[in-house]
Amino acid sequence: MNVRLHRLLTEAEAQLAPPDQARLAELVESFVATHTGPPDFDSEEYAHLALLDSEEFDPADPAEVAALLSRRA
Repeated sequence: MNVRLHRLLTEAEAQLAPPDQARLAELVESFVATHTGPPDFDSEEYAHLALLDSEEFDPADPAEVAALLSRRA
């Protein structure tokens, strides 16, 4: 393992509370998932993705988005 990455993970384990460690793990998983090779979907998964892609896009109302984000702050 990269020395810097190992040091950072060791520090995170020692210094972060369990919920923060879980959040960091989610971030690392997301990073790895988006920086690896091409997706490896089976035919059923591709069919589901095609179905989702065919659905009509309904953009969010900006006022509703603003209201939701203001509650999360």
